[in-house]
Amino acid sequence: MIVAERKRTHRCGAVIFATLARRGVRVSLSTVNRVLGRHSLTAAWSPWKKRHEYPPRPIPEKPGILVEIDTIHDGAHDDRLYVYTLLDVSSRWAYAIPTLAINTHHSLRFVDAARQISPFSFATIQSDHGQEFSKWFTKQIVARGMAHRHSRVRTPNDNAHLERFNRTIQDECMRRIPRSLAAWRKEIPEYLQYYNTERLHMGIDYKTPVEKIAELFPRS
Repeated sequence: MIVAERKRTHRCGAVIFATLARRGVRVSLSTVNRVLGRHSLTAAWSPWKKRHEYPPRPIPEKPGILVEIDTIHDGAHDDRLYVYTLLDVSSRWAYAIPTLAINTHHSLRFVDAARQISPFSFATIQSDHGQEFSKWFTKQIVARGMAHRHSRVRTPNDNAHLERFNRTIQDECMRRIPRSLAAWRKEIPEYLQYYNTERLHMGIDYKTPVEKIAELFPRS
């Protein structure tokens, strides 16, 4: 059962342990790791110059307080595809859209699309200093009642959660399907459904993002 779950999901021992526990299977974490080691399955891999002034980084106590956005660039300059990505730091709820080009207008439309389907409102949008997130984008974000914060230069931890998601979506989804806009537009939404509603996340106590949102925003 342990080996079968590993081969099905390609998740690490801790996640397999949590998954089996949910199914009522009584097995210790040490046993899970020992079985994986016996079958040489312990290496985890996944299936799917200007001075800037920075406002304080919000503490993401609830969903929407701090939402990170970024773009993935794939391919050579004359054959490049992009994916806009967004992650709520509190719940790990994620959203992504593939595109042929990036600019401030595309960035704004991406945020607007995410807001339409998000189960919570956004307070602060955090991005890097890319041109697609420049002054016009900031102005439009503020006009929509949100704050726009740039990640601090030479402070990699500022966008660490989203950078991890960018690696995950590439490893678990994009590298396992044809490299085309049509394929990405079909498969990425399906992956996001899995990521937000089925995939257990170690950083939020082995819950899914949807479960974490329900925990933080309980229905009366």
